[in-house]
Amino acid sequence: MTLVPGKKYSRGHIFAIGAHKFVSSNITPDPETGIGRWTEAAFVKRFHDDREYETTPLPTATQNSLTLMPWLNFSKYSAEESGAIYRYDRQRKTIQNKVTAHPES
Repeated sequence: MTLVPGKKYSRGHIFAIGAHKFVSSNITPDPETGIGRWTEAAFVKRFHDDREYETTPLPTATQNSLTLMPWLNFSKYSAEESGAIYRYDRQRKTIQNKVTAHPES
């Protein structure tokens, strides 16, 4: 996979895994197409939302909304660590790049 110059962290790469396709999200601070409208609290909450699934099966609705992010691993981060990632991401270059969440298979 090659990155298009200037599109790092906003690309929308499509990953085919078996019969499923997943798309990487725009994680730049663009308020329209990235995570620019997320608050630090919402960002930290998203990191911690999957903590309960470490030992229990994921519900079907959650399975269908999974992305390439390793959420189960990220759920182990402390609020301080997750907040640091949020603050780091907010310093990235803002890139407007609308990404379709789940392309047709």
